[in-house]
Amino acid sequence: MASKKVRARANSMADQGNNNSSTVLPDCSLPGDIMEEILLRLPVKVLLRFLSVSKSCYAFLKGHAFTKTYSLSNLHRADLCALILDCRYRFPMDCFLFNLSVLRLDAKYSVSELSEIPLPMSKPRFVCSSNALVCVASDCGSNVCLWNPSTRNCRSIAVPDSSALSSTCMKLGYIHEINEHMLLKVPIGRGHGAEEGPKLVWVYTFSLNYWRRKETTIPPFEWRLMESSVTLTLNGVMHWFKNYDRDTIISFDLMNDVFNSIAVPVSHCFPDGDFFISRDLVVLEGSLSVIAHPEYNDYAPGGYEIWVMKEYGIEESWTKKYSIPPFSTFTRPLRIWKANKLAFNSYYGIVDDGDEPIPILSEVLSYDLVTKSIEYFELPRQLKGYSHYYTRDFVESL
Repeated sequence: MASKKVRARANSMADQGNNNSSTVLPDCSLPGDIMEEILLRLPVKVLLRFLSVSKSCYAFLKGHAFTKTYSLSNLHRADLCALILDCRYRFPMDCFLFNLSVLRLDAKYSVSELSEIPLPMSKPRFVCSSNALVCVASDCGSNVCLWNPSTRNCRSIAVPDSSALSSTCMKLGYIHEINEHMLLKVPIGRGHGAEEGPKLVWVYTFSLNYWRRKETTIPPFEWRLMESSVTLTLNGVMHWFKNYDRDTIISFDLMNDVFNSIAVPVSHCFPDGDFFISRDLVVLEGSLSVIAHPEYNDYAPGGYEIWVMKEYGIEESWTKKYSIPPFSTFTRPLRIWKANKLAFNSYYGIVDDGDEPIPILSEVLSYDLVTKSIEYFELPRQLKGYSHYYTRDFVESL
């Protein structure tokens, strides 16, 4: 019943998007389409000032049609935006935020903005993030906070079955087609992961401020990896890796409340050595894709392969699309940007904090998948050197 409510809202939002094309800003001498194009190019901090101009202006900027178009336009901007998490503890098991900053790198490969964002609470625990929202929680209590760093808005949500909060994992997804954030709450077993079989899961829909529950069959997975693995949402389906070998993708359909699993392709092209194959999920050319690379114990540079699933859900359709040679330093993928460019975090050394080796962040580099050219972003001084900085993809939104 609840899933039908979400699907009904999706259809309603689609109708609104079709019917609002003629909406124009009031008291404006410019044609509506030109004025809207100007607004779409402005950062959130500027748009926030327009909200207080008039009720009609507020309604226009907060309307579904504009917010959806604005969010989608930011996905294809010429600059690169990322969240910088200052955690200072092991990530993600004891991830308490000390600072959070928004880093913006422009098309000229220089830093155009590094702004520290006030936290919604003192040293919150980072739970997950997706698109424009970050999910944080206090060290105690049964609520989580869905926080928009761009607008500083924070919504406190009571988590259902909070007595089992320590025995659950949460993932945040974003459906571009309906401009909707959803939070998934999954129970975990007493061991290191979720036990296979029927389980009660909860899904929170942001626009409805509503939790729905569903008993469904959950594939087994390692819950610590679920906490740390970045979630990729494509066509209303969330994806993350099942285990530390990252040889299987777990998916959850947010509209139909169904789990599934997808085997990832196996590469035999990497040179021999003491390493394991690390993988990252990205969307490339509108398709689910995997970036695979060897991660050596000594953090030596390694090459990359990019595999694209030509037909979604068909494991036989995995196709190796690109091969990237090793860089001069150890790197990790950050995100696809500008359609055919892949951004990497680059590290120039390793330090041992007594618990585990930590790479030292040096710079961000951009690799063009078509021309194979490399450009370098020079990072601000405060982001360089020994640190516990972690990056997450970020899109500004109202």
